[in-house]
Amino acid sequence: MHYLHTTIFTADLDKTRAFWDVLDMRTVRELVVPKINARAAFLSGSHDEESGRSERFAPTIALVERSAEAGPVGISHICFRVDDIYATCQGLLDKGHTLKMPPRDGFRAMVRGPEGAVVEFHQAGERKVPQEPWLSMADGV
Repeated sequence: MHYLHTTIFTADLDKTRAFWDVLDMRTVRELVVPKINARAAFLSGSHDEESGRSERFAPTIALVERSAEAGPVGISHICFRVDDIYATCQGLLDKGHTLKMPPRDGFRAMVRGPEGAVVEFHQAGERKVPQEPWLSMADGV
């Protein structure tokens, strides 16, 4: 498993980015997501800039600006890249955990820790072909 990013929701991307600049975190990527009316900046430490600019923005802090109506601000989740998203999720189920979001797309899944922390997983390399039981599995809490 490889650490990818931690997502932090913010109401003011520029103000929040200025705080992280003081901590020597540098913007390595930016994007606008019109579908959810959001802006994002991916930040890496000065010694991690090269890897932060690489495949799937890793390792970074993802600052995501969104409206107050979209939900609360603060840390949203931590994300890891895994070799086999289906095996990872099956292992979690086998140990009694509920998937917050099953890997219906063969690429991305989420689980909630015992105290509410959300952990996201991304499939390494190409996304897997969507298949059962994941395709029809409902989101958990």
